[in-house]
Amino acid sequence: MLVGGKLEPGETAAAAASREVQEEVGLIRTADQLTLLGRYDEEAANEPGWRVSSTIFVADPLTDDERSTLEPRAEIAEIRWLDLAGDQPTDLAPLLARHVVPALRPRSPIGKDPDSCAPHPPPSSQASSEPTRPIGRSPSSTCSASASAPPPPTPSAP
Repeated sequence: MLVGGKLEPGETAAAAASREVQEEVGLIRTADQLTLLGRYDEEAANEPGWRVSSTIFVADPLTDDERSTLEPRAEIAEIRWLDLAGDQPTDLAPLLARHVVPALRPRSPIGKDPDSCAPHPPPSSQASSEPTRPIGRSPSSTCSASASAPPPPTPSAP
């Protein structure tokens, strides 16, 4: 799963992603520092029969100071970095496994910058958002955040 949540009334998806990243891992990023990766619809993790619609953003690499202050908050149990060049863990949420990781792979700094956590090449005005469930840093990690828009998910047909 990724850091993310539902939009508040009148809130844009980028503003929600910015808010959720701060609430869930303590990272401060403004909406204008985020760049849209894509909008995806997928079956919800841990909620059989439900779907989630998410807007995913990416941002520039974290500084060393920012990396050192990240901490799981709210409903986040752990922070885990993914090696986009390698095999992915089998416990990834469907949205992450089927849409986000494949979309990040061509943008990642795989083999370019061992300390990066952003798309390659990094856009000039992006910042960073974090994957939920991180564990250690990998040379080809990429950061993202999601914001789910109303209406609430509807059950999929049986």
